[in-house]
Amino acid sequence: MVDALRRRLGGLNVWGVGGRRLQEAGSDLLFDTSRSSAIGIVQASKLILPGLVIERKAQQRAKSSPPDLAVAVDFGAFNLRIAPFLRSLSIPVAYWFPPGSWRRTTPSERILSAADYFISPYPWYAESLREAGANADFLGHPLLDQVQPKLTRDDFMARMGLAQDS
Repeated sequence: MVDALRRRLGGLNVWGVGGRRLQEAGSDLLFDTSRSSAIGIVQASKLILPGLVIERKAQQRAKSSPPDLAVAVDFGAFNLRIAPFLRSLSIPVAYWFPPGSWRRTTPSERILSAADYFISPYPWYAESLREAGANADFLGHPLLDQVQPKLTRDDFMARMGLAQDS
């Protein structure tokens, strides 16, 4: 995304919280999240204090060097806290892959208030966001866009011994 924005807009000063690929795209990382994943409450609880420190650093950086645009990607535990703060500074926020995108339910008010613009990996979620009053578009899923099926749906269903109407 950073590379595409640079091609369209020219030089950008990019900083953020993310991983190796964000850094390789030329971003100044406030924190490398590569080792910050967690499964379950015990692992997640170990990330609370570091997360609060990162949040504080991001708030300070946003105040001292406000970006023209903030792009939140997934990571609801962090982004649903920092995005409203950024919006309070009049920094527009785009949210790509908002939390719960995979659900076929109406987005919560917390999600709806987190961004000015949403980019959804699923068409049904973009539609749910728009129906709830949000500015949203379907962009596609980065993994699903790479998959090129070799069988038609009918051939797959037959090979797997599944009913065609499943």
